[in-house]
Amino acid sequence: MDLPILPPDYRPTEKEPYMSPLQLAYFRN
Repeated sequence: MDLPILPPDYRPTEKEPYMSPLQLAYFRN
């Protein structure tokens, strides 16, 4: 499973779907 590239300043926001791929990648780090 490929995780998306996270921007260095990325923070999960309420505008994203809950547990979106970006959020999963963020919390996995």
